[in-house]
Amino acid sequence: MRGQYSVGLGLPALHEPGVARGTLSAVSNVRLSGRPWNLTLIQVYAPTNQAEDQEKENFYTCLQQVHQQIPKQDIVLLSGDFNAKTGKGAPIGKHALRSQNDNGERKINSVRTSE
Repeated sequence: MRGQYSVGLGLPALHEPGVARGTLSAVSNVRLSGRPWNLTLIQVYAPTNQAEDQEKENFYTCLQQVHQQIPKQDIVLLSGDFNAKTGKGAPIGKHALRSQNDNGERKINSVRTSE
């Protein structure tokens, strides 16, 4: 359905202290306790390139809010479907495509602002 997304993380039953779960829009995250560091997994499903700009802005705002809530000392693993094509000049080196779409530009900008 247009405008309705869902995303999830498949994990074994974890009912230990230190495991927190949260979901916002098409962004899902889980924090796992570890030693010496905790691990936060963020799973996303971004709107397609044809989606309205406001829908894309809402997604990246949500992603930024989730990322800002993660303690700085955590290891963060961000994965999912960004529906993006990143072109030349992208920070992924020789693996970039020849062309870049709007979602690719938004993804790159999001990564650069979160550094």
